[in-house]
Amino acid sequence: ENKLIKMPLNGILNNNNILINTSLNNGFNNIYTYSNKLLNKLLKNSRNGEIICFCNAKIFKNGEFLDKQSHQLFICNGKVIETTEKPNIFVDCEGLILAPGFIDIQLNGAFGIDFTQICTENYEENEKENIQKMEIVKNKLLKYG
Repeated sequence: ENKLIKMPLNGILNNNNILINTSLNNGFNNIYTYSNKLLNKLLKNSRNGEIICFCNAKIFKNGEFLDKQSHQLFICNGKVIETTEKPNIFVDCEGLILAPGFIDIQLNGAFGIDFTQICTENYEENEKENIQKMEIVKNKLLKYG
């Protein structure tokens, strides 16, 4: 049986509830609310050969975000796969960024630039220089990760 998981904008990030729709029609007639524990259980099911499709997500690859309308991420047996098979479970990420959990996307600076030092009371005096520093970090992160 196919399942569609709908995640509200802040759902997966802060342990709010997620919505499960087992009817797979656009009317969302059979929507049930569960905790993220169910999502974790479904992800564990992928280890049993079920294919999970994450759709409508911002996926970062090769230095840019892919078009969320035409790119999906598939998981089977705990690994990201390429497939033409029909998934057992669909996860609608509602436009959220989809990133591995081991990546810390919070950043205080990088490449010798400390954001806590450039964002000071005198920010307006050094605004152009500070923006250039942030651009340096942005460009190097895209290039080197």
